[in-house]
Amino acid sequence: MVVQVLTQNEVGAFVGFETEIQEVLLMGQDTAVAPGERRRILVRESCTLRLRSPNTYLVMGLDGGTRDPQGRPQYLLSPQSWVEEVPSPARCGATRLRRRCAQLQDFRNRLGQLGCQL
Repeated sequence: MVVQVLTQNEVGAFVGFETEIQEVLLMGQDTAVAPGERRRILVRESCTLRLRSPNTYLVMGLDGGTRDPQGRPQYLLSPQSWVEEVPSPARCGATRLRRRCAQLQDFRNRLGQLGCQL
């Protein structure tokens, strides 16, 4: 899924990132996932990965096995997760990022069409 980070807060031994879903590339167990929905993404505090607001990220990994206080599925990033920042359209216009942005967009398109058979 592609998410935009809204806020960050501490959640016990984790850092929580409240996100808004921008795009769903593959459906999993979270059947209510849709653009405009919010989901919390958790990262262990000891992990150096930090998502920044208001940046947008492509996040791939396992579906959320736990729920946030509002009852929505939440996602725990693990070493098997993949997180890739999606540059803004303005940044993608920069010469040095054009190829990377085109490759990332192609991957998103193909993943949405072919799923895990990509």
